[in-house]
Amino acid sequence: MTTSNEAPAPTRSSGVAPVKKEFLLPIPHAAPPPTPAPAPVPVTEPVADELPNNDRKRPADDASEPRAKAMRNKKDKKKFTGQNKDRPRGHVVEAVQICSFVAIGEECTRPNCRFEHDPQVFLAARDPDLDGPCPSYEASGKCPLGIRCRFHKKHTAEDGYTQLTDAARMAAAKPVMNLLTRDRQQDLRKKQFKFTRTKEYLKFLGEEGKTRAAAAEAARVAKEAAAAAAAAAEAAAEAGSDSEMADAKSTPLPVEKLAPVPVAAKPEPTDSVVATLKLTRREKTRIDFRGKTYLAPLTTVGNLPFRRLCKGYGVDITCGEMAHTHSLTAGAFSEWALLKRHPCEDLFGVQLAGGKPGMVLDACEIINADCTVDFVDFNMGCPIDSVYGNGCGSALLDRTGRLRDILRGMDQVMDCPVTAKIRTGVEKHKNVAHNLIPQFREWGVALTTLHGRSRQQRYKALADWDYINECASAELKGDMPVFGNGDVLSHEEYYSKLATYNNVDGIMMARSWEMLLGPAPAEFKFLPKHKANSYEDPGAY
Repeated sequence: MTTSNEAPAPTRSSGVAPVKKEFLLPIPHAAPPPTPAPAPVPVTEPVADELPNNDRKRPADDASEPRAKAMRNKKDKKKFTGQNKDRPRGHVVEAVQICSFVAIGEECTRPNCRFEHDPQVFLAARDPDLDGPCPSYEASGKCPLGIRCRFHKKHTAEDGYTQLTDAARMAAAKPVMNLLTRDRQQDLRKKQFKFTRTKEYLKFLGEEGKTRAAAAEAARVAKEAAAAAAAAAEAAAEAGSDSEMADAKSTPLPVEKLAPVPVAAKPEPTDSVVATLKLTRREKTRIDFRGKTYLAPLTTVGNLPFRRLCKGYGVDITCGEMAHTHSLTAGAFSEWALLKRHPCEDLFGVQLAGGKPGMVLDACEIINADCTVDFVDFNMGCPIDSVYGNGCGSALLDRTGRLRDILRGMDQVMDCPVTAKIRTGVEKHKNVAHNLIPQFREWGVALTTLHGRSRQQRYKALADWDYINECASAELKGDMPVFGNGDVLSHEEYYSKLATYNNVDGIMMARSWEMLLGPAPAEFKFLPKHKANSYEDPGAY
């Protein structure tokens, strides 16, 4: 029997949260079938109690759904704003993903591998082969992709699984250099790599900093002492003048002359007060850059296949794409791919970007130990906001002290020459390159390339070749070669600028690749070769 003070029976089942009716929403998949529209009601606005729960107006303080919708719209808008973000990029994924071991005819050693291990299932789901030979197999006698290759029938046995190899081609092939091994990646991630040279140089910087601070303090004390002595002499002179005027008729008393105030010696420059801490320059193989054609380290364009193509057309100097030092020291395969070198690149360098001496020198020491490079270029001209905001690239043009520490340290850590890539300055009409180039020579830089625009100008204005020629004068550069860069889009402009601005020792070619962006005419005979190079290095694009 139920009494009046007993609780009413629950109207909801266990596990269901108590939600007010006005906040309930219909379940999409359980929506009732549509009903005919009711006859129009002669009132202007229905009463809330007469409406279904899902049609009632929500209280003013319940803005959860509009707010969530606004946040979604804001995130979507932010996601698709900015350079090259106004459209989603396609990502091709194979319908059946084969195990990488099985693809090359080996047995999978991973017990929890989630990829397909039946070659027949993979081959039945993939696209048909392309016509022509496999570029990788033709070049090295072995294809690293196995049955994933679009030309796999050219190097696969009749069983459709076993991979064929050509011993003669494998023996004659020269492998790509500067690859990151798994063991080295583990050493970097576990902090087991010994940065001996970097630690020695950073210790030197600490001692040099103390010496500079002591010299600055001594100069400050001497300046204050000189100012105090000058004030005392001036006060004494005024006191003597007043006594002479008060007793002008009396016999003047002999006044002892004050000894001349010693003028404090001008403090020596901070670079010379550390004479006892001078660095010992390493003996290096000198490279004569003068008169050579130089292909710029073009980000996202100057990859290995493109450099091979340009090398076939006679370029002398090639350089890898800009690599960030923090990603190199972290062992990122994607960043180490920018350091790869093909055997045809006989004069090759890598370009680094970083803002702190320790991080830059760590990357240099790893490259010096594991990579085969002829020079290392330091980027001080990148105008991108993300790079500039982190204190890298062109942000270093206004930080001479940090720039000095980085360049001298690179010269100490590396066994090969160090080069520099700079702009005219950060802001328009505030050039600083003419002040930096003489110091670069003292800091051990073997070559400086000057882009004739500021960071603020980006690529809008014309390159200032008159200023480049001024910075390349013998009074500023000494025996260090200086290359120019900017607005050279044809071989006519190349030779014209060399003849007009005769102080420069060479020209770096950068944006001439833009003619490749449009539809290629029939006379572009190099496209099949470029396509074959790209097949050999599938990660380049």
